[in-house]
Amino acid sequence: MNGLDWFLLLLLAGGVIRGYQKGLILQAFSLVGSIFALLAAYRLSGDFSQVLMERFPLPEEVGGGWIGLLPIEGILYRMLAFILLFAGVKILISIIARLLTGLFDIPVLSQINRLGGVLLNLVQVFLILFIGVHVMNFLPWETGREAIQESFVCQGVLKLTPDLSEQIGDWLKKETG
Repeated sequence: MNGLDWFLLLLLAGGVIRGYQKGLILQAFSLVGSIFALLAAYRLSGDFSQVLMERFPLPEEVGGGWIGLLPIEGILYRMLAFILLFAGVKILISIIARLLTGLFDIPVLSQINRLGGVLLNLVQVFLILFIGVHVMNFLPWETGREAIQESFVCQGVLKLTPDLSEQIGDWLKKETG
């Protein structure tokens, strides 16, 4: 086992602890909430930025002069709209998740909730590990590849997904060759 193995095992152990602390309900809502918040902010930020522009126009000093020639105003409002929508949706989903978690304070349900949280967080950590190992394996970085070849954990990940490793290699060769 090398340093990369210890780091990955520490990451997995942290995932187990974090999943146990949060529980299945909070883990699931956090994951789904992040995806939903990103999609909602992406889809609605254009319309919401128009509302923000109408309600809160920039002062003339900011929008005038040479800076008025650049589309900065639209970019600023769109970024602000995206951030506000993302944060608002995440907070709303977090409140709903906390209310639902209160229902699982019964001892048996609490234990199921915590174990489910461990499993879901392990899946999330494994997906991150899986993507990271495959990216490092195909980067033209010899030190990274050597670390993966010597890593017990990384070799296990690559053996679990041999077809995908082969497909990624074929895709990269096709794109570059």
